[in-house]
Amino acid sequence: INAFRQGRELGTYLIVGVNSDESIAQCKGSAPILNHDERVAMVRSCKFVDQVIEQVPYIMDEHYVSYILNDLRIDFVVHGDDECLVNGQDVYKTAKQAQKFCTVPRTPGISTTDILGRMLLIVHYQLEKKKDKDTLNISHSMLNFIPPRFFLTSRLQCAFAQEKRLAPKSNETVVYIAGAFDLFHPGHIELLKQAKRYGDYLLVGLFSDDSLVRLGRKPISNAHERLLNLLGCSLVDDVLLDAPIDGLDEHAIDLFCIDFILSPPQQHEEAIKLPQDAYAIAKRRGLHQCLSFQSTLSILDIAKRIYIQYDTLVLRYNEKRLKEGAYYAAATEREKKKEDN
Repeated sequence: INAFRQGRELGTYLIVGVNSDESIAQCKGSAPILNHDERVAMVRSCKFVDQVIEQVPYIMDEHYVSYILNDLRIDFVVHGDDECLVNGQDVYKTAKQAQKFCTVPRTPGISTTDILGRMLLIVHYQLEKKKDKDTLNISHSMLNFIPPRFFLTSRLQCAFAQEKRLAPKSNETVVYIAGAFDLFHPGHIELLKQAKRYGDYLLVGLFSDDSLVRLGRKPISNAHERLLNLLGCSLVDDVLLDAPIDGLDEHAIDLFCIDFILSPPQQHEEAIKLPQDAYAIAKRRGLHQCLSFQSTLSILDIAKRIYIQYDTLVLRYNEKRLKEGAYYAAATEREKKKEDN
């Protein structure tokens, strides 16, 4: 999502192409963990994205580059500053030859490879424990192995929050919903869409890492990562950090002018078992509503998809880890040379 933010800062209109499942499987050696529709839903929900193009080829050939330059009238193609090769071929060679290519720096401390590694460890632990690859019984209590290495600066937080409104207007209906929102995925997008239907201004409460640990739900992504995901979502108007797990008190409800306090459907992964009735005050004031819809995806579903492709994904993870190590080593060397000069 930070790549989208950086790409948007280079211009005034950001078009994002979502690769087809088939092209990803062909070029990466395994099917994507999220299917095409799920990935499109995630991209469409990002506030930095203006338009989404579906079923994009993984390798940009001359025909596709001609299409985006002439029909979509783009000014340049953006990608991270690491190499993107398939069988030794530069995916963006044609765009570079047309001098329509530029890069944005990687986000230090976080990558899709890093997140995949956290999920692979979860599945690995379960396989070692069960010693049986025919069954898999992953629970939230197992999602507690790799501490995230991402650190949030005030500059980056401000960059993500810059388009958020400071406060709702006096005539707007304010809606509140709280949760973990861990490993932000399409199931969360659907939850936020349903919540936003209750009003004009959506305030999302984000439980802290410590609170989730106390509830037996140590998160895969730390609070900083989870915060940026919510701030980058177009459905969210503001985020309440370190939201109380026992619910908002009278003062907070009045302070934020809240009209509805929502709870997730019982089958949704955000329906976390709280130590007491977190909605008691909301119910007494007639503000509480329980959402009712069929949950589309959960972290446990994602873990089970990883299990199906476990061996292939481990190989891919190891290859990507080596490439990322080389990338950061080269970046460090460049910085040393600058200092020497």
